[in-house]
Amino acid sequence: MNAPFLSRAVRPHRLFGLFALAGLGGLALDAEPVDARSNEPTPKLSSDGTPHTDADVRADEEDCPEEDECSFKKPNFLIVMDYSSSMIADFGGSSRWDAAEAAVANIMTMEDGYFDDNMHVAVMRFAHDQATSPTACPVDGTTVDVDWYDRDGDPEYYECNGEAVVGFTDDVTTPEAEQCGTWTRHAMEQAQAFIAESRTDHPEDTEVDAERFYGVLLMTDGQWTGPSGLDPAAPGENPSEIAQSLYQDDQVPTYVVAFSSDVADLEFAHEIAAAGGTDEAVLADDPAELEGALEKVVEDIKDSVIEPECVGGLPRLMILLDGSSSMLNSEAGNTPAAEGTSGWDIARQALAADNDSLFDTEVTVGEHTAVLEDIVHVGAATFGGLNSEERLLVQYGPCMRDNLAWALDPNTSCDEPGCTDPWAGSPITWTYKDSDVDKDPPFKNQTQSHMPLCDHNPGDGTACTGSGTEVHLGLGLVEQNVADYQANPDPYPLESDAPFANILITDGNYNSTDADVQTVLERMHTDGVATYVIGLGNGISEANVNKMARWGSGDQLDGYMADTAEELKAALAQIVSDLALDPCCEINDCSENPEPDLPEDTGDGDDDDDDDDDDDDDDDDDD
Repeated sequence: MNAPFLSRAVRPHRLFGLFALAGLGGLALDAEPVDARSNEPTPKLSSDGTPHTDADVRADEEDCPEEDECSFKKPNFLIVMDYSSSMIADFGGSSRWDAAEAAVANIMTMEDGYFDDNMHVAVMRFAHDQATSPTACPVDGTTVDVDWYDRDGDPEYYECNGEAVVGFTDDVTTPEAEQCGTWTRHAMEQAQAFIAESRTDHPEDTEVDAERFYGVLLMTDGQWTGPSGLDPAAPGENPSEIAQSLYQDDQVPTYVVAFSSDVADLEFAHEIAAAGGTDEAVLADDPAELEGALEKVVEDIKDSVIEPECVGGLPRLMILLDGSSSMLNSEAGNTPAAEGTSGWDIARQALAADNDSLFDTEVTVGEHTAVLEDIVHVGAATFGGLNSEERLLVQYGPCMRDNLAWALDPNTSCDEPGCTDPWAGSPITWTYKDSDVDKDPPFKNQTQSHMPLCDHNPGDGTACTGSGTEVHLGLGLVEQNVADYQANPDPYPLESDAPFANILITDGNYNSTDADVQTVLERMHTDGVATYVIGLGNGISEANVNKMARWGSGDQLDGYMADTAEELKAALAQIVSDLALDPCCEINDCSENPEPDLPEDTGDGDDDDDDDDDDDDDDDDDD
């Protein structure tokens, strides 16, 4: 019987250490949203013009992951949009308001709806107080156009409410000329009250060590005013004070996106951002820059809030590959295998071939499928005989296809004079490579190349010898690596309940004793690390494969047998196809970015240039 990884318990969200609510009573939200074309409450419209119902909001996306399926509490993200009359000004061929609508809709649909799936999004517009102004603005103070939940009914959060957000951007009218001001402080006060009410209605959001992240995005194009909208920089109306309170008292950062690239004219925007804990405003001077600015904000939340929680709980899968000399020989064992036919070549093809390998295996994630390399951290190790041949090739990490292809490629380790043809047979002296030293550009995750020994046999061009099959040494290396990695997983975060598993691929009966192999396999299983076993070729008995598989699984699993690359890929696919995975943690797209930045390279709020994602796209050129 073959079994999947065990499901992982849902982990609490641990970022930002949100404090308990205090001193926020008595703040009330403004009146119902008002439509610019009438005096009726603004309906929440879908893109086809029909009013949204609660059921519509919940069912807009069939693949929407429910929060209880996720390993983190979805962030609550409030977009506060300036609805002042200056928003009708030209902005790179459209109005500022039209560009703002398009940018908000874009973040709900970018990356195949990633942020729609993984955040709760609300939208608030603001202008000025009609009671203190001679002009009548369609928005009186503030209006909430899209909410996180029904504040008068069921407090359950709307999941994947991006359709409601896009519907709002499709149907809301453009601000009217010379009628609406910019009472930004009041908008920030209302945002603070809005968040306080949400926390009151959801006490689980403030559980110690399980807090929900809340964030505010302020989109504005001009200097703030007082209630009338007619008095720029009015005394006592500085919104930075509220942004500071949100950040320091409530642990809610305020991101600011401003509609200009003129730094001198937008010091007020930088002041709000600095007070709100996000250092400085993001400036945009045309629609494309505005979309990029909003993308930068939500990517920052992904990098600093969602991704650390996700990465810590992703499965860690170690490939342990037999590095005995028989892996280089023909099936009969008395001649070197031709290129592409050795056990080593077959394993490399099944593990790391472009578009058709372990990394391309589809696995079930919630209600949809994903490819393994996007949502599992994979490492690789090898072993041979008694001469300390066991080696860690690459530590657990995302998108490891190129690393394995390089590490296992015979050409990588074939340098003159010791090697001129890696398939010529003995004698061959390999030159093992370190990607940090021998590869340009190096991998972001250090990788070691390896080949089984091919020592001299009488007569040139004969079968390779030199490396035995001391399986217990490879297993011992993997076991120790798990312990070392759990103690120091740097650079990737690691949750204590993240699942670990091994896949052992071997082509021959081991030279180890049964007791040595059984002891380490059973010990790892007791520690929560299952080992799957695949026998490659006819040099190993199925009985031995099954024996190791049972030791490595608490007597629950049989092994797999494979003679060809296709059969090996099928066995690998069977092993990983039923992994219990977090539907909210499909955080990488290795097909687009084959080498994601290491955690310390990005997402820290600094000005690192993260536009080098494609620098290593040519890794396969080194194969």
